[in-house]
Amino acid sequence: LYLETRATGGVSRRIGTDWSVGAGIEYRRTEFGDGDVAYSGAFLTFGVAGEPVNGIAVAGSVRRISIDAMYDDADLDPGVTTEVSVAWSAPPDITIGAVWSHEEGDDHRFGLGQRLQIVEGLEFVSGLRFDPVRYTLGGRIFHGSGSIDYIYQSHADLGGTHTIGVAWHW
Repeated sequence: LYLETRATGGVSRRIGTDWSVGAGIEYRRTEFGDGDVAYSGAFLTFGVAGEPVNGIAVAGSVRRISIDAMYDDADLDPGVTTEVSVAWSAPPDITIGAVWSHEEGDDHRFGLGQRLQIVEGLEFVSGLRFDPVRYTLGGRIFHGSGSIDYIYQSHADLGGTHTIGVAWHW
């Protein structure tokens, strides 16, 4: 039916001991019918995250700020999305979090998730998003400054989405 491709990159900077700010860029391409019709565009993201209280993390972001419209009619582009999240961590084994997001012209959405450390360097993650209900399952393998993530997200009509991420920090 169609193929979506996304490439993202980002940078962040620690401010003080408990806060970080960051920016990212995302390139999206949607292709229909074996490349017969294709659309692409680029978007910016800005965010802030911190740990105001030991074991409690908070974050906020503004995503999908269009710098190159994806569709010829820019009104069809995904809207700017605002997101706020909070997480409680019981180190080192489990983190439980909640997220609220709102895309321009769309409803407010809520979700819950957890991260469970199975052994050193291996984590299990899961989540549940409401309205529409979608579940997420996956894992993270990390070593030193790098990590590889795999996430499966359900979709009632289109089947699941598989996402693989590679990250490196210094």
